[in-house]
Amino acid sequence: MKKILLSLAIVIMISSTAFAAGPKMRVAVSSFEDKTNSHGHWEIGSGISDMLITELVQTEKYSVMERSQLNKILEEQKLSLTGAITGQTSAQAGKLLGVQYLITGSVTEFINKSSSGGSGVRVKGIRIGGKAFYAKVGIDIRVYDVNTGEIIAAQHAVGESKGMGFDLGASRGGIDFRTSKMQKSPLGKAVRQAIQQAVYFITQKVANKAWEGKTMKVSSDGMVYINGGSNYGIEMGTVFQVEAIGEELIDPDTGLSLGSENEFKGTIRVVDLKEKYAICEVLTGSGFDKGQIVKAVDE
Repeated sequence: MKKILLSLAIVIMISSTAFAAGPKMRVAVSSFEDKTNSHGHWEIGSGISDMLITELVQTEKYSVMERSQLNKILEEQKLSLTGAITGQTSAQAGKLLGVQYLITGSVTEFINKSSSGGSGVRVKGIRIGGKAFYAKVGIDIRVYDVNTGEIIAAQHAVGESKGMGFDLGASRGGIDFRTSKMQKSPLGKAVRQAIQQAVYFITQKVANKAWEGKTMKVSSDGMVYINGGSNYGIEMGTVFQVEAIGEELIDPDTGLSLGSENEFKGTIRVVDLKEKYAICEVLTGSGFDKGQIVKAVDE
């Protein structure tokens, strides 16, 4: 098991190096659905999705929407990202959230077995006692392209661990997956393994995708303002291509968007960088206007 973990860690580091530096992908992560139906108030779906968010942010490759903002927008639009989500729902939600990719998931396995009994002690609704444990966690991940509603990737990630740990029996409270005691326990280690596999998988699937934003305005002197700045990892001198959004193409059988035939307008370069937006000069082309798509390109 240690060799497997070491190999996985090395692969993740190699992946991080291979993922070239550039503007951060804009993603949102929904609360995971708990399909194990056996843990009452543990709220493992939201706990595991929170851990995935933390891991994605720590890679410094993603700009992840705050959960509170995500929930607020979904509530206002009366949308749900749990249960039987459809491509149409994901596309609608993703566009409202202003992200490129929407990550959803479900917890399919959640095993935490002890080798012996024992009363332990109870702290804030959680029973804690040292025992020999076997833990296994399985999660299904789906990555949606919000432009089309298409699932561009799906993967099952599994983590397993055994050893001495803590008996976590939640009553009205819940399990905080972020505590040091939890993360050192076999259950915490199993969750961490599954999350690391998920992050590696997600990164592999979007590594070759270009960051996309929108033009906000074109000033009287011809400067183009875009809706991304240092908060997305954009740097001075970054070059973007600009496309006018064409007619949306709808699949007559499924009703899903197949994208659109966009019109190339030209290229622009960042000359003034702010935290949440950037000002660009025109390098080539004309006909720039508000609401056009910008994509990072290599010079």
